Amino acid sequence: GKTVVFKLIMGLINPLAGDVFINNQSVVGMSFRDFQPYRMKMGYGFEAGGLLNNRTLRDNLKLPLLFHKLCDDSEATERAM
Repeated sequence: GKTVVFKLIMGLINPLAGDVFINNQSVVGMSFRDFQPYRMKMGYGFEAGGLLNNRTLRDNLKLPLLFHKLCDDSEATERAM
């Protein structure tokens, strides 16, 4: 279904057959490091859960920005708002 397609595109699972292309480049079998530029430009919301229960929604939205050091805390807060 749709979830499987999203997981294939995100690199969370590999296809049993065939290939997955992003920008005309096969991403099947890429290492974590090779796939990182694609992953940094993607977002995925899991059907059930996926948020940290001990954090606010704002903190959950800020988390990837701070983890990947894309901006400081004040800018992350502004983007989350």
